[in-house]
Amino acid sequence: MEELLHPMLRTVISYIILLFVTYLFGKRMNSQLNYHSFAVAITIGSFIANMGFDTNLKFWPLLTSFFILTLVFYLSSYLSYQNKFLYKYLSGQPTAIIEKGKINEVNMKKAKYCMYDLQQQLRENGVFKIEEIETAYLEVSGKLSIQLKEQYKPATKQYIDQLNYETTG
Repeated sequence: MEELLHPMLRTVISYIILLFVTYLFGKRMNSQLNYHSFAVAITIGSFIANMGFDTNLKFWPLLTSFFILTLVFYLSSYLSYQNKFLYKYLSGQPTAIIEKGKINEVNMKKAKYCMYDLQQQLRENGVFKIEEIETAYLEVSGKLSIQLKEQYKPATKQYIDQLNYETTG
């Protein structure tokens, strides 16, 4: 009975700890999954799995290491907001994929980003012709941010009101 109770108790404690840490850091980790947050999320998952299921490993040393990891993550997050260089190093930077309407093949190659990826993400953003794009950045999260050329931007209410005023005024 004890051989069942021990892993069950470890799993419940590990789950509660994961909920607590996710509550503390969840928005930071999920809001912009950059290199730093991704690595920590994977490592936290490994710790929780080992603490809960691997009864050959001692629980308290794992728990101590887990808390050291969360402390290091917290400190590096705090310091990266204070230091621009550290922030760039830990979080990465967006990569210009399209600039002034032209595809930047050098940056695509550096980012290991192929034309199929670009076309897919453009379609997901509702753009089906590359000619409509002024600028596109591949964000650290892997998402594509686009800026349409002026003539392809949707009309705003303010623009329509201005046109109506000019034609009636």
